[in-house]
Amino acid sequence: NYDHEYAHEMFQRGRVDLLRNIFRKAVENTPTMPATSAAMDIKTHKEDLELNVDDLIQENMNFKRLHKTLLTQVQFIENKMTSLKAEISELNAEQQKLKSNEEFLKKVIKNLSLQFGAHVIQKVIEEEVVEFADDQN
Repeated sequence: NYDHEYAHEMFQRGRVDLLRNIFRKAVENTPTMPATSAAMDIKTHKEDLELNVDDLIQENMNFKRLHKTLLTQVQFIENKMTSLKAEISELNAEQQKLKSNEEFLKKVIKNLSLQFGAHVIQKVIEEEVVEFADDQN
């Protein structure tokens, strides 16, 4: 007259001396497949895992090589960019200097034109251009 299926006949209120007669049931082995088949499945699964690990190691090595190659390329590009920035700065400075020289020469020519006449200065400049062209050839 137990209320639930897990009750044991030795569980009785106030009877502590009966508890020593209670033991756990042994776990029943109910194999779902023969032992040799299970061992083969485990071996196959282990081999599959080993193959997967080998594949992952190889893939990791490939990624490391790719990373190293890309890092080298990035460093080359960064060095090239630094070099180009320096060259651009030099060209900007040279351009600014030439622009300043051009402005100075314009002022000189304007002042000379006012003193000696624009026609005389134009003739002198044309002669210098022809002489310069002959020197270049």
